[in-house]
Amino acid sequence: MEELWTPWRMRYITSPPPKEGCVFCRLLGGDGATELVLSRGQHSFVVMNLYPYTVGHIMVVPFRHLARCGELTADELSEVVHSAAHTERVLRDRLGAETVHYGINLGRPAGAGVEGHVHLHLVPRGGRIPIHGSDGDLPVPLEETTRVLRDAFASETGPHRP
Repeated sequence: MEELWTPWRMRYITSPPPKEGCVFCRLLGGDGATELVLSRGQHSFVVMNLYPYTVGHIMVVPFRHLARCGELTADELSEVVHSAAHTERVLRDRLGAETVHYGINLGRPAGAGVEGHVHLHLVPRGGRIPIHGSDGDLPVPLEETTRVLRDAFASETGPHRP
């Protein structure tokens, strides 16, 4: 099995605790790395992961601050799933992903970095997706990947629009 070597995530692991409150709720309020938001729907938004496992690591996040998937309304859940499917197509078409790993980590024991606000990770793998550069750093700058994907979301129809 191929292992992901992600030394750039050490910045996240060793960083001080985040500001008071939820990082996703702050993004919705216009505070934080809002340039990483790729699109917004009626119930959720799509955002680049600031500390990605691979190039193109994206999250779909419901607007409401909920700890569990079972708390989402049918409309919220439907939009999250449809947005994830749309995002998967974008990752395959624009970044050349061979496959996409979907993941939801509920709580710290499950590996959640952001607890209390459910979100769906999409981690592209294979094809033209580089895992790491020769120097151990992320091989494509996050800003460049964000630009490519934001352009893709802006030019395609789907449940999310910028």
